[in-house]
Amino acid sequence: MAQRCQSSYSRVCEYVMKAWADHINTTDFAPCKQKQQELSVQDGCVLWGDTEQGHSVLVEQLHKSHPDMLRTKGLAMSYLWWPKLDDDIEANVKD
Repeated sequence: MAQRCQSSYSRVCEYVMKAWADHINTTDFAPCKQKQQELSVQDGCVLWGDTEQGHSVLVEQLHKSHPDMLRTKGLAMSYLWWPKLDDDIEANVKD
């Protein structure tokens, strides 16, 4: 299952960076294909919506709404992910 998710994630990254083809299996990728104009890839992460803000700004906003580190991480996991997100949250909360 994890390998399938990783493969699907890699394909979505590729589609976002290159182009969405008409032949893409819309059953597996329907949620992403519907939002294709709103998706972007930054630092290997698929982002939805306004991507002008950097990761540090997003972590800071999460932390302001949930000052506790565990709650900040929990909120982050509900909405976004990138490599070393936990490390970024820990660094921001300690500051």
